Amino acid sequence: MNNTKHPWENGPTELIEFAMSKLDAKDGFSQRIAFIATDIGVETLFKTYLLLPEDITKTKIGFSERQKFVKGNFYDLLQGIRLFANKIDSEDLYHIQFYHGIRNHLYHQGNGITVSKENLEGYVRLSAKLLNTLLGVDITGLLEGGPAAHKDIDPILDKRIKELGKEFDKIIRELQHLAKLIIEKMEPKLILPSTISKLEDLSKKIEISNFHDKTESFRELISESIQNREIREWLLELVVESVDWGSSQAISNTTFLLELLEDPITFYFLILGTFYFPISDVVKEDLTNYDDISFIDADEYHIVGLYSAAKSILSYYTQRFASLDNYSWVVSVQKRYFRDWKI
Repeated sequence: MNNTKHPWENGPTELIEFAMSKLDAKDGFSQRIAFIATDIGVETLFKTYLLLPEDITKTKIGFSERQKFVKGNFYDLLQGIRLFANKIDSEDLYHIQFYHGIRNHLYHQGNGITVSKENLEGYVRLSAKLLNTLLGVDITGLLEGGPAAHKDIDPILDKRIKELGKEFDKIIRELQHLAKLIIEKMEPKLILPSTISKLEDLSKKIEISNFHDKTESFRELISESIQNREIREWLLELVVESVDWGSSQAISNTTFLLELLEDPITFYFLILGTFYFPISDVVKEDLTNYDDISFIDADEYHIVGLYSAAKSILSYYTQRFASLDNYSWVVSVQKRYFRDWKI
């Protein structure tokens, strides 16, 4: 059903069409997937528009200046669209920001979170409107066509279903392997089987009754296993010494860190992303016990968030993708999360 005329239109169009095909789905899982696909489609649409040649968009703003907004987080992207796409109503962009907030909840607090049919349909309709406004691709007619309008799916996609799952799993495994190799060079004690086992145990059944013992054990592990003084002292400052005199924010941050240890790779990325691969200028000075540090689990801000989001996508794929009709959006997700890793 894709009526695009130019290759750069395919990415956002496929994602939004996929979401349209799920508007009548009855199960919550399909609705959540459709909502996430819509959000990625909108982000892809905005980036595509901002990076188009000036003779197409007719903007007088230079490419390098537009590129700065594309390289930032989602809110930087919105700001770029506000500045350079004056044909879009500001109210529509406020709605986009609202819907993106719902998407963040789906990614990072996915258990038990649902999407209302009204919000899903509203986001899909708005994304289709913006697709037409920015790129001139009109797929709004599909909204009235119902599920039958979406049955013309490229048969190549069906053949690629199992391959995509394996490829996505392979990419994440290579990403994990890369993290281990870097940590092995930096802090070899952190990848010892005994250390990994301790990290995993610390994340289990965190309760008031065992919180003090867990934090004490975590602090001991940090002191014994991390050689780099700067990293060691930074982590020790983040982990509260005692529930009795620690602030509520410090206790909350420590709980967040303990929960991250369920997957030691996430702990590795906490270190790597803070000290060596910062995103959106988030460095160690931004992560203290005076403020809530859990924002790093959002993919716009830290490698921890990118990794968590990637695992969520893989989990969705392995659990339920066999029941979905269209897998093309997975390719877009892969490119989005791993384009900078070159693996």
